[in-house]
Amino acid sequence: MADSETRFAYGGIAALPTVFVINTEGRVVQKHVGLFNPALYETEVRALLGLPVAAKVEPFRTRATFF
Repeated sequence: MADSETRFAYGGIAALPTVFVINTEGRVVQKHVGLFNPALYETEVRALLGLPVAAKVEPFRTRATFF
């Protein structure tokens, strides 16, 4: 749970659960709305840490990035 300012800073939260994956620079690189297999989160975190993974993780872009 977060205050309104924090929710809007992360692009809004339309549903629970919403999980944000944040890189070591403090940037949101992935946003998951709804329930997902925890293995997905582990794969993304491993990729961000430069550890071996069996999948390619692509960065998340907010709508504001396209303007």
